[in-house]
Amino acid sequence: MIDDRRAALDWLAVIDGARRPPAAATYLYARTEAELARRFAERAAETGVAYAVTGASGSSLLGVPVLSLC
Repeated sequence: MIDDRRAALDWLAVIDGARRPPAAATYLYARTEAELARRFAERAAETGVAYAVTGASGSSLLGVPVLSLC
């Protein structure tokens, strides 16, 4: 989750592409989506990482069904 969208876009506009931070691969094992989200939230809180849950995972965790209209 980006707290200040404008600042993030300004920062991306001025940095050299070679200096952009690489993606970080990580692994968490869990039995359910809820457990995975809980464990991730705990680790993120420990290190001060801001995040957001979106898509089907966010929908499932909030108890809102995913709808598709064709």
